[in-house]
Amino acid sequence: MSQRTNHYNLRVHHVCDMVRDFGQELTLGTHPYGHSYSKIFHRIFTKDSQIRFIIENDDVCQNCCKLIKNQCIDSIHHRKDFFSKQEFNNYLDQRIIDILEIDIMKEYSIQEFIPYLETYCENINTIYHGNEEENTKKRLQNVLRGINRIKTLFLQP
Repeated sequence: MSQRTNHYNLRVHHVCDMVRDFGQELTLGTHPYGHSYSKIFHRIFTKDSQIRFIIENDDVCQNCCKLIKNQCIDSIHHRKDFFSKQEFNNYLDQRIIDILEIDIMKEYSIQEFIPYLETYCENINTIYHGNEEENTKKRLQNVLRGINRIKTLFLQP
């Protein structure tokens, strides 16, 4: 019997958010927008999940009421330099991919992504420059907790 592999096309910031939420040990339910974040969150922290990083609307965005003709029509309010969530997400994902030197032609398991997450943490202030410092500090703490949980799940004998 062959083992089933789950393949996901994801924005890198969505994976970083999932690791943050994993670090907080959140129990996620259905989001009011109807997107697939919680569904993927509950599946991604397994040995048989593979992630390919993209800079466009991804598997999380499926079924979202804010996704119209494959464009996110949602807005953000936590920054002064962006209003469009689509534009900010594209900017953020490209920034993270460049800083972490992610090969977007490759697929990664969550455990293979750990070194990139560690680089993400080392560069988090640069990545989120323009966000409130306190939020970035809290994000860092929770991502570090998430990394430790992943290591415990996958790398301990």
